[in-house]
Amino acid sequence: MSGKSIEEILEKMKLQKQEKENKENEELKRINDLREKSRQEYLRVNKMYENSFYNPNSNSSSAGGKSKVRKVNSYITNDFTFIYPISVLDYVLTNYTDFYVEKIENRIIFNDVMQLYDFYAELVIASSEGSYSLGPETHLKDLESNLIFEIDDKKIVEWELVKQLTSQSELGGTSPDNTIGYVLTYSDWDNNSLIDQVSDRTGINDIVGGTNYDTRTIDDGPLIDDI
Repeated sequence: MSGKSIEEILEKMKLQKQEKENKENEELKRINDLREKSRQEYLRVNKMYENSFYNPNSNSSSAGGKSKVRKVNSYITNDFTFIYPISVLDYVLTNYTDFYVEKIENRIIFNDVMQLYDFYAELVIASSEGSYSLGPETHLKDLESNLIFEIDDKKIVEWELVKQLTSQSELGGTSPDNTIGYVLTYSDWDNNSLIDQVSDRTGINDIVGGTNYDTRTIDDGPLIDDI
């Protein structure tokens, strides 16, 4: 008798179903592992900055004996914005080594814009899966540490390390309270020595499809106490 028996067909369907479930479970585990890594990194970095910010010897004293609190810059988002935790950056640096040339201190070097574009797309995907987005009017504290993406010694993208000060419960974002991560403060995606205009950006998620770019969506905020 030619053809497969009903038993063989059912067994094949069973194996296909199991294979699909296994792939879905593996993907779920990968996403959960990324989120847990991001959470642990946030706790570690947040603790580090809390310890460094509280330094009784770092503030000068006035004539009256009162300590003067140092002021630092802040930012306020004016549109939907991704915040990129250090763990997300480390994940992409570790798992996508073909998407950049090397990292030297606070600089990541690329061969060309397309290589940078591929690298950045993975950052957006990882941040999406980890739920790190900020709604408009989110207040951010500048932690005075930057990261520059370069091509031929030329700055194409710059990030600033910040601490999220505003809860996202009523702003439409998904980032956990007090997240520490990078936000984009400068971009020149077409490499023409001109800062990209905010009007060039019509949807950050489309960077994955090659349509739009991530551009600055934050304004300078007031000076705030470094506490």
